[in-house]
Amino acid sequence: MSELLALQALPWDPAFRGILFVSIAVVILPGSVFMLLATNNGMRLGALLALTGLFGWLSLLTGVWTTYALAQGPRGEAPAWEVQEVLIDKQVSTVESMNSFPKGWHKLIAGEKILGDSSSVTDTFLVPPPPAPERKAPVPLVNFKSPFTQSSDYILLDAYRIGGQSYWPGGLLSREFQSDPNTGKNRFQKAARRWTQGFLHRPHYAVVRVQPVVVQPAPKAGQAPAKPEADPNAPIYSVVLKRNPHHPVMPFIPWRLTFMNGTRALPLLFFIYSFTLFSFFATWLHRRDKLAMALRVARTMSPATQ
Repeated sequence: MSELLALQALPWDPAFRGILFVSIAVVILPGSVFMLLATNNGMRLGALLALTGLFGWLSLLTGVWTTYALAQGPRGEAPAWEVQEVLIDKQVSTVESMNSFPKGWHKLIAGEKILGDSSSVTDTFLVPPPPAPERKAPVPLVNFKSPFTQSSDYILLDAYRIGGQSYWPGGLLSREFQSDPNTGKNRFQKAARRWTQGFLHRPHYAVVRVQPVVVQPAPKAGQAPAKPEADPNAPIYSVVLKRNPHHPVMPFIPWRLTFMNGTRALPLLFFIYSFTLFSFFATWLHRRDKLAMALRVARTMSPATQ
């Protein structure tokens, strides 16, 4: 009895109910259609028609999911910035693109989306939020202990980015690729650079530099607090981030969907599998119809039927 009571505390109930609901839905919806088709056309032909219609409908549905990345369908992991390392003053970086910093880097200005995204990730890394009571603290990506306790302890100096160009045909027409100084001065050099780099995306890096602020005296009554200023004697912290596109590996095929946004990659996989199975069953039906037509013509032309 105690073992049965202990099983009730395990979190198996939601998963069991989900499996039960999906099983009932499969039996009622596709199962009812298969029953009608099998009653009128036979078991084999009914199963073939039901599978062809099912995967044809799934191909249309997953195609819409891939095109619009709807929230109702499966969505892959969205691209995100990840902290690679933190440099203090003029420390040597392990990132190859940092060897030429800031030469060749594009300085981010206020209002750019990349600046907002990378700054928010930097703030979360330098001043991580307290963990929830039921969850453990996240493991840091790099071995760095932040000296800051709140975001007001430092001020943003500047931020830069480099890379991120797409060498796929669609990405070659973007302004970001055309403005990259490393792609060449004319179209021929740009095309040659595309072939040497391959049909992939260049790694996208960003550097957010912060510096501790000067400790200001407490404002007097009725006065606004002083504007935070960077301490010129304090070290400069350079947070190096890399854009992770989250390109998943396609199962059973050893290559990544580097031409597709990470959000749309998962529904694209469903579309490829559904359309492949739909084409297989549709081809099977077509060959069966051709064979049935040939047998019908041969039966009408045989002497026994005349």
